[in-house]
Amino acid sequence: MNLSRLRRGLTQERRWAVMLLDQSLDDLLNGADPTGLLVHAPQHDRFWADPFPARDRLGNLWVFVEELERWRGLGSIVALRIEPGVGVVQRRTVLRSRHHFSFPQVHRWDGVWVATVESCDPMAHTYTFTDVGEPWLASLRTLPVGVIDPALAIPANGADWHLTGTSGSDYFAGYRQWRGEDGADWQEQVDLRFRDPVLARPAGNLDARRGLRSVQDCSDNYGIATSIITWQPESRGPGEVLRRLDGASFGRGAHGTHTLAWTPDGDTVVADVWQRGPQAFSGVHRVLEQRHGRFCAGRKASARMP
Repeated sequence: MNLSRLRRGLTQERRWAVMLLDQSLDDLLNGADPTGLLVHAPQHDRFWADPFPARDRLGNLWVFVEELERWRGLGSIVALRIEPGVGVVQRRTVLRSRHHFSFPQVHRWDGVWVATVESCDPMAHTYTFTDVGEPWLASLRTLPVGVIDPALAIPANGADWHLTGTSGSDYFAGYRQWRGEDGADWQEQVDLRFRDPVLARPAGNLDARRGLRSVQDCSDNYGIATSIITWQPESRGPGEVLRRLDGASFGRGAHGTHTLAWTPDGDTVVADVWQRGPQAFSGVHRVLEQRHGRFCAGRKASARMP
């Protein structure tokens, strides 16, 4: 099995795409099959994944994604304005540096946008911006360093924010949760830690209003499936699975998925899916993706998380 995976890794790559679903969150929870518009990066040397939707002040739909440039080995955050039935009508890079960025999320709080990412940047910034699609600016708030796939919940009263994620030392199965007053002075709730390769790692929303989390199955590797599960901020354990989606759920020859996210009203849902395809430079691309982590202080701090 290991030899087969090595051979496949040297000759094939995952080809990721983002899907804007026709169904609402309630539709999915009621058992509807996911269908919708599939969009992918037009360049062959990059892909779009980790989608998170938001609407600008005019009501236009934007989807934030990780755009990984294979020959650079690092991801940036890109905002895509998508028109249903048409596709991507505008693309803007909103966050790019010498560090890797992925898993974007955006929230409205007290009239201000709050944006978070997974990053190897040891400063672990949160960000803000003037309007959806505009460049992200580092704010004074930070996240705990090294959290994998950080998912943020800001309650309506704005008091205790909650953050969930996976540790860099156990990124396939280790659940961690923090609480911070107004998004500052984060304190890990150590008694809420647990291990579960199927239901621990975030896949999208941490929805405090509905009591839901989106999680990804990493039992064999990442990108197997996503599930919507129940979540209460003071309860330990993975919660109850309400809906599970794998590659076959989406059709179109998809082999898997690892992100499922929705707007606050639940009306707009996005996901990512992947297939495998031949790539002569796959081995080179893997080396480039791993190169930065060998000397990045943020990656090393993440790997040392308890």
